[in-house]
Amino acid sequence: MAFSHQNSNEDVGELKTGYEQLSKQVNELKVTTKELDTKVGDGTPVSTPATTTQAANTPVTTPPTTAVTTKTVVSGSVNMRSGPSTNGKVVRQLPKGEQVTPTGITASSAGFQWIQVKDPKGNQGWVVSTYIK
Repeated sequence: MAFSHQNSNEDVGELKTGYEQLSKQVNELKVTTKELDTKVGDGTPVSTPATTTQAANTPVTTPPTTAVTTKTVVSGSVNMRSGPSTNGKVVRQLPKGEQVTPTGITASSAGFQWIQVKDPKGNQGWVVSTYIK
């Protein structure tokens, strides 16, 4: 799609409509996945591991599978990053003792297990799992 100043309002409208349609599809997929998990076997929720081939140093992300509770930062000045990688921008540094809420999404990258979390102020980012308990 090409953009121009003359049609900028139309372009923004098209982008918004596309985003809304994509968001709806993502939410429908989440519901469908949850329904499938509970319909397997005797109705007990199950998780089926996905088989994924990834290039070297590409994070492998796992969707949430269980309810999450808060966790405590166990080391001082832990970097909460924008992505599951040491290359991700530092969103903020978490002090020792701060409570964070895991979203349930995890990723493996460059030998580290990452967990996506939200801090008490609503900031969301990724931390290496060994720094929260």
